[in-house]
Amino acid sequence: MAVSGAVLTGGQSRRMGQDKALVHLAGKVLIERAMEVLAPYCSDLLIVARQPGLYEKFGGNRARLVRDILPGGALAGIHAAVKSCNETACIVTAVDMPLIRHGLIELLIRGLQRGDAVVPRHAGRFEPLCAAYSKACLPAIEKQLGSGEDFKIVHFYREITVVELVEQDVRAVDPFMDSFFNVNTREDLELAEKRIRGNKSRFQP
Repeated sequence: MAVSGAVLTGGQSRRMGQDKALVHLAGKVLIERAMEVLAPYCSDLLIVARQPGLYEKFGGNRARLVRDILPGGALAGIHAAVKSCNETACIVTAVDMPLIRHGLIELLIRGLQRGDAVVPRHAGRFEPLCAAYSKACLPAIEKQLGSGEDFKIVHFYREITVVELVEQDVRAVDPFMDSFFNVNTREDLELAEKRIRGNKSRFQP
């Protein structure tokens, strides 16, 4: 099925000391890596940011720049992505997850045939910022954001049909669970680079 793709640029990157979206990893900035993973599968790409102007050079013909519509952190980012996308569903990824495998994107898309959202589990927890959401999720998201109090992403899952990707299924396409590696610090960045250098073939588009 046709899907859109969105990269959430995230918050203030305090631990990194600079905007994580623009940090270099193995010759590319993180926002470029995120876009390259999504591009082969998505009919349109969005960059969701509080300050879209910071990422103008990554837009143009490649991606639309979208601002959060409602306040609410990462949940507001998901809302803006799903609300603004051209297709009936959107693959949402966080810019600080630079090792997402293509096989996982394929699993997310296939899962949309069975529910409103497709969300992997890793170490017993949902990974809501590497997931697929259909427009059927919007009423539940907007209800939660409208409360002005509860911005925890997984709470709106109670009101939709969620397809869970269990760890066994994810490991079939991503044996080392690289997709869920978060880059929050300089040390994380070094570890990510080591993973890429250790097996470049794993991270080729």
